[in-house]
Amino acid sequence: MRGEHYFYDDIYLAREDGVIWWLRVAQNSGNLSVTDQTIAGVLESNIGTAFAVLDLHIEDPDVLLSGGDLCDGGVYMVRESLPP
Repeated sequence: MRGEHYFYDDIYLAREDGVIWWLRVAQNSGNLSVTDQTIAGVLESNIGTAFAVLDLHIEDPDVLLSGGDLCDGGVYMVRESLPP
């Protein structure tokens, strides 16, 4: 977790088959807990040795990069409005 002035972090968990999970981890009195989670999407290719989330210092959308050995990879944009 970041400093005390941040109340949560968003985490993307990428599976090899291209499924991306979004998790929100909150900090409360020094304890961490997952407060929201959902499938952010399914990429159009498998994820190999590379996966990154770029911080472009904009509110919306998040930019995901994927790539790897013997897969097409790609650049994807994920909207912030993940949890219902």
